[in-house]
Amino acid sequence: CNPKWSSCLCRDSTMNKSDPNPWNFTRPDCLNYTFTESAVTNPSEEYFFNRVLRQTSGLAETGGISWELALCLLLCWVIVFLVLTKGIESLGKVVYVTAIFPYVLLTALLIRGATLDGHMEGIKFYLTPDLKKLTDASVWSDAAVQIFYSLSACSGGLIAMASYNNFSNNVLRDTFLVPIINCLTSFYAGFVIFSVLGFMAYQKGVS
Repeated sequence: CNPKWSSCLCRDSTMNKSDPNPWNFTRPDCLNYTFTESAVTNPSEEYFFNRVLRQTSGLAETGGISWELALCLLLCWVIVFLVLTKGIESLGKVVYVTAIFPYVLLTALLIRGATLDGHMEGIKFYLTPDLKKLTDASVWSDAAVQIFYSLSACSGGLIAMASYNNFSNNVLRDTFLVPIINCLTSFYAGFVIFSVLGFMAYQKGVS
């Protein structure tokens, strides 16, 4: 936790969750807080919302421009321009990097998550099915939305890319391979996410 961006409820793994932060006695806004284990937040969550996003209290308070995020967004669009400036053919070479790097990154995050306390509890929760949820319509709705986003279905991207295939390309094979690889990737990413969620639950003392 850092007093520059963290709130009064921020706790890291070295702190007793029921004790106030070391700097709270010098911050008048923290003196009247009631600290409970269920109410505390972790440093990564606070850093993301308060430092990276600089999230405001609501729509009425727009806040200023986050120049770090603005420059990162500009860099992304510059990369897109440089990739496509020579035509769609150059995209095929870039795909070798963009298709492999996410798996390298996921593996690195999984290794890191596996070193955290409580990661196994998160993975056990991930692999333990709750069959009652299959009768919940919202679960199927969320799954459908996830598939549409991850496959970019109905957005024209797949159609545009497929238009550059050879005339004799096996489209039927691709229609099976793409969804299967997508599902396996999502399943693999779940281990990364729930290993970290298990650690967060361990820090907060919840199950």
